Amino acid sequence: MMNPTTILRRPLQELTQYDDEFWANYLFMTDPFACKYQGSDHVELIEQARQCGETAAKEFLEMYGHPFDRGTICKQNKLLLRNQVPLNASGMILGQFQPPNQLFINEAAITQIAAFLENRAIKSTDTEIANLVFGHEFFHWIEEQQQASIYTRTKKVQLRKFLGIPQIVNLRVLSEIAAMVFTKEINDSKFNPCLLDCALIQGKGDYYESENISLS
Repeated sequence: MMNPTTILRRPLQELTQYDDEFWANYLFMTDPFACKYQGSDHVELIEQARQCGETAAKEFLEMYGHPFDRGTICKQNKLLLRNQVPLNASGMILGQFQPPNQLFINEAAITQIAAFLENRAIKSTDTEIANLVFGHEFFHWIEEQQQASIYTRTKKVQLRKFLGIPQIVNLRVLSEIAAMVFTKEINDSKFNPCLLDCALIQGKGDYYESENISLS
C-alpha cells in the first residue's frame, strides 16, 4: 500500500476507485498507536471494526430509514446540532461530536468541499456531504450510548512494551473505521467518506499536517 502522504496527493478521481478495505487500511496506517501494534491479527481488527459499523448502520436504517432527516434524529435523541466549528476545535475539521450530546457540522468547509469536488467532476451536494459528516459523528454518539458493549470501545490491544511495561490500549482508529463504514452505508454513498478529508487537505494545499484535518 502507498504511503499515507502519497495517497493524499493522488487525484481525487483516482481515489474514488479505491474500495472500503483500502481506506480502512489507510486509516489504520495513519494511527500512531496502531503503528506500534505488533500483533499479527491487525487484519481481523480492521474486519471486526468494519462489521461493527455495518451492524450499527443496519440498526440505524431500520429505525430511521433512508433518506433520513438530521433534525428529526437529533430531536428524538435530544442531541444539539451545531452548524459551525466548535470553539475548542484543533485544526480544520468537518465535524465533531462532543459528549454528551453536541454534534458539530462545519457548513462553511462543506460548501468549499462540494465546489472542490465538482471542479473535479465528482458530483455531490452540500446536503449529501453534510449527511456523511453527520453520520460519522452520530456513530461516535452511538459509541457513547453503548460504550460497555460496542466493539470499538471494548476491544483492547497490547502495544510494544515501554520500559518493560506492556501498554494495553483501545485503538481509536477502530472507531474511525467503523464510523467510516457506518456513514457510507446509511447514506448509500457512491464514494468513501475518507475522500472528504482528502478534498479538504488538497483544497487547503496542506499535506503535512493532515493529523489535524479530519472528520474527527
